[in-house]
Amino acid sequence: MESNLKARIRPGQARRKQRTDRTVRAVFFLAALISGSCIVLITLFILMKGIQQFLPGYAYGSVSLKDFLLGTLWRQDQGVYGVGFIVINTLISAFGALLLAFPIAVLTALFIVILINQLEHCESKLPAAVSFVSALACLLIFGPDNFLLPALGAIVVLLLSLRGTLDEEKRNAACAAEALPQEVEKEWR
Repeated sequence: MESNLKARIRPGQARRKQRTDRTVRAVFFLAALISGSCIVLITLFILMKGIQQFLPGYAYGSVSLKDFLLGTLWRQDQGVYGVGFIVINTLISAFGALLLAFPIAVLTALFIVILINQLEHCESKLPAAVSFVSALACLLIFGPDNFLLPALGAIVVLLLSLRGTLDEEKRNAACAAEALPQEVEKEWR
């Protein structure tokens, strides 16, 4: 394919594309260099301004780094600064969010992968349609706070009631697949 593509590109056009490619690469490299430099400068500025309070001879009085990190009291009027409680509360909040969000994200991704896989490989789309319509109907009837259990119950009941129809569709598909000639079946799959 590459040789076919090279045959269709004229020499002048190839040089122009190469020149454009080099120019765009240079622009992106310059943008990356400027971005990286800005990040380094911002980091240095924050470190220089932030560390001054902990050095002796600070104009407004120095603060002990140990008292700052482990202190549980923040009183600007008394010159007492401690961020220990802020750090602890942040860690607790992050851990709580992780306990809640991680399983939901993983299970949602797993559900989507399984659903898409079944939709791609299953001949009958009836189970997916029944599940979608049941969930939507229960959402409209019971509201967003109370629809999950009724939707699951409705899906189970409807799929069990349609079990004979689904089994018959599978048998018909299997019989049709056996009736196909071997060559056609290989090309079809």
